[in-house]
Amino acid sequence: MSTKPSIYKILNIRKDGRDADFRLGAVSIDFYEDIMCPTVSCTIQIANSGGVITNEETGKKVSLYEGMKIRGGEEVQILIAANSSTNEDLDYSATSPLYLNKISGLIRDDRSEFFKMHLVSREAYDNEVTFLEKNYPEGVPASNHVKDILSNSFVFSIESDVEETTNEFGFWGNQMKPFDALLKIASKSTSGTGLSESAGFFFYQTRRGFSFKSIDSLVSQSVNVPKYVYTEYNVSSVDFKPVGDLISLDYKITSFQVNQTGDMIADLRKGTFSSTRRIFDPVTFNIEVDDNFTGNDYSKIKTLGEAFSEGEDSTVGGVDLSKFPSQIITETKDVGTANSGVSKKENQDPKLYVSQRKMRYNTLFSQSITIQVPLNTKLHAGDLVECVFPSIGESEVPEKDRTQISGIYMVKELCHHYDTQASYTSMMLIRDTFGERQK
Repeated sequence: MSTKPSIYKILNIRKDGRDADFRLGAVSIDFYEDIMCPTVSCTIQIANSGGVITNEETGKKVSLYEGMKIRGGEEVQILIAANSSTNEDLDYSATSPLYLNKISGLIRDDRSEFFKMHLVSREAYDNEVTFLEKNYPEGVPASNHVKDILSNSFVFSIESDVEETTNEFGFWGNQMKPFDALLKIASKSTSGTGLSESAGFFFYQTRRGFSFKSIDSLVSQSVNVPKYVYTEYNVSSVDFKPVGDLISLDYKITSFQVNQTGDMIADLRKGTFSSTRRIFDPVTFNIEVDDNFTGNDYSKIKTLGEAFSEGEDSTVGGVDLSKFPSQIITETKDVGTANSGVSKKENQDPKLYVSQRKMRYNTLFSQSITIQVPLNTKLHAGDLVECVFPSIGESEVPEKDRTQISGIYMVKELCHHYDTQASYTSMMLIRDTFGERQK
């Protein structure tokens, strides 16, 4: 099983040409990915007793924290070997190390020390010292600007998966930092064509590199791992035989928690079901009041569960709340801002994305569960997984719940946990509608 103990092959911190191997001091390691975060991160819990580093001045053995004079910015190399044939190495060694951001929870006495190392990717540091100062011209897909920023903002080249956008717009860098600009572009980008055109992108980093992906493409991808199944039966790994949907103990949900199944008041406050748009034109000084935007205008979006139904999902007391806008969105037309000279050309129509993105982002996060499973390093933030939960009833053999919490979810964030006793993966999963996805 993938819950086997972790195998630390390389745990090394480097500073000023000196190296320290701290494998014996690492109690646990947690590696994080999140579709809401542009960089990966990692924490390492250290319990260090006795001297491990030679003090250059006294020649005596001192602790890791004292001997390496850890201040932040140090290079940390990590290589944790796969603990099963179905897993992959966690490899941030010589060619792509992580970097120390800070130390927290430092406890010391005259014999031991305890602290936590917080690590980030090199790109997190590059982002803070890089500023966008040029003009990103209009008339080209927004995804072209994403590729430009990624290729010119970071010291080392990194793999990236950039989805083509259907909208075009330009902007000035205005000393924005790369991640700020990329997240701004993501919130204004659209994918698809015609009636199925959809707003809402994510920009994030995983072990595979950077991803700039639309919600539509993420929810439309295939589920590439077997179903994860929750069962209260404890089955020995020695005599286990596949039962129903559970083909291996590697895909058994060891624990789960339902975080959220919807919040109608919050959805109304955010304008998820219906909104009206008032667009100010800085050239004419007129305010355009648009017709109400509802989910019926967006009914062909792809979902992780049953097809979106405005009347069914937004009805309270027999009243369809989608017919009553619950938020007024104000926006200023982007006219002439991407040109060096005088221009009245509209850079991008706000009506293409301001209401659409509110609905798309908010519905995607309307349902959330957290599960823990045996370690699976082939999973990444943004991937899809299918979870099977039993239906509560009088049957001796529990049936699959098909209408409520079972179904396909997107990995919003995950944590791969490693220690010398066991290894597992925790995930927060999200989805937009109940039930099973239509084939």
